[in-house]
This record gives sequence, C-alpha cells and structure tokens, in this order.
Amino acid sequence: VVTGDIALAGRKQEFAEAAAWFADAPGPIVACPGDDDAPAFALMQRMSSPFRRHRQLGLLTHWTDAHRQAAIASFNSARAAQWRPSWSQGVYSLKHVQAAVDAASKAAPQGWRIIACHHPPVTPSGGPLLARTRRGAAAVRMVRDQRRLIQLAGHVQSFTVNRRGEAVFVTAPSLASRRTRGQGWGFVALMLGAQDATATLWTYDGAAFAPTQRVSLIGPIHGGEAGHIAM
Repeated sequence: VVTGDIALAGRKQEFAEAAAWFADAPGPIVACPGDDDAPAFALMQRMSSPFRRHRQLGLLTHWTDAHRQAAIASFNSARAAQWRPSWSQGVYSLKHVQAAVDAASKAAPQGWRIIACHHPPVTPSGGPLLARTRRGAAAVRMVRDQRRLIQLAGHVQSFTVNRRGEAVFVTAPSLASRRTRGQGWGFVALMLGAQDATATLWTYDGAAFAPTQRVSLIGPIHGGEAGHIAM
C-alpha cells in the first residue's frame, strides 16, 4: 500500500523511476496520490490534470485477499490548489471516505477493512508534522465505531498508531525521500490474524531494513498513542 508522495515535485523523471521500481514488486500495489505527486513547476497541468502521471502508473485503488479476510480501498485526500496558504494539507470528501469503507466492508464483511489515503484525518500523537485535514474530524466520527477498521496514511513521515473509538489509524515514515523529518527511512508491515493484528516498523540502518518496533492493534492503545515495543 503506497500512501502517496511517490514523487517530490510531480516530475516525469520521478514517475519514470517509480514505474521501474514498481515493475519489480512481487505483489499487487494499492496506491493513492499525495500532494507532492502534482506537478510543482507545470502550473497548467497542475490545474487541469494534477494526478494524471500518478494514474498512468496503473496502480490499484482496491484489493481483497483470496479468502476475503482483508480488503483495502484507497481514496484521494490531495488537492492541486486550495484557498489557503499551504496546498500540501489534505481535504477529505466524506462521500469518498464512505465509499472506501463500503467497498472494503463489502469485499471482506467479516474480515479486516483497510482504507488508505495520503493525509491522516487529524494530527497523530507522536507525529512531527501537523495534519490540518479539512473534514478530517468529521471523517473520524464517521468511522470511529467500525470494528476491525484500519486507516493508513503518510504525509507526517513518521510511524504512529492511534485509536479513535474502535478504529485504528496508522502512519508510516518515508521509504525513500530525502526529507525524512529526522525519522529516517522505513515502512510499516501489517500482520492481520483472525484474533490479533500488529503493525511493525522496519527501518533502514544504512545497509538493510530491519524490524525495530511492533505495536498490537487489538485492545487499548494507551494515551491514544502507540506503545512502541522494541524488538
């Protein structure tokens, strides 16, 4: 699951490099665009078709495992332009949030439902950046009573796990960007079972990625923030 910002400035070369990398991926890729995927230096394209290059990668917007124990659906929270100074912040369409929840629920009615976008709905505890996502709080109220629902996001470039009601919200650090916000490079692996679920942070130590923190997604997450467990 790639939660946006595949590019740094929406350049053709950046997407060409990403396409070559994705071509070697061993499995299906579900993705959504991030604010940095819109062209930063081609204003006309940014206004007319900001995420065309992202769509041309041909990545999935939903996926279900063969046993219907987990389903993923993505939606777009990035915008090319806004009536506020920071265009990097997210905007939720509540209709699109509900559509993602409905799609995942229909595909895996008794399993894990995962929705994914670039921006977390609210600033996660433990994150180095603020998330001023419009209609984000309303989206949290929409999903907070959904059991076995996980929302994945990026943007804040750090590993956080927060619970709001029954729903769990997970963010991941940057996998390859030069802008790591002091968090380093990493990715998050979800392990989903019938009765348990964990999120494990893998970080790059200069030679390879290795698991460094693991958080249970079942039961209380004290203080609303992940109780990170060193491995």
